[in-house]
Amino acid sequence: MKGVFLDFATVASDTLDVSPLTKLVPDLELYDHTPIERLGERVRDCEFVFTNKARISAGLQAESPKLRFIGLTATGVDNVDVAAAR
Repeated sequence: MKGVFLDFATVASDTLDVSPLTKLVPDLELYDHTPIERLGERVRDCEFVFTNKARISAGLQAESPKLRFIGLTATGVDNVDVAAAR
């Protein structure tokens, strides 16, 4: 299973133990920050996406046929097109 954390630095990456998460998503890539122009290439082949600030638009979801889970590490869902996610 392939996954990506798009903006890991926003959740105190120097102190957070991700080993429980990597047990569930063994092929997890952690990026401190993902510029908007790199979102597509980082998400496209993933089943799992974790984000705090990066926007997961309907277009990005449509371009990512393997995507099954979007995990938010923030409050609210304004950075995810929820209708498209359904």
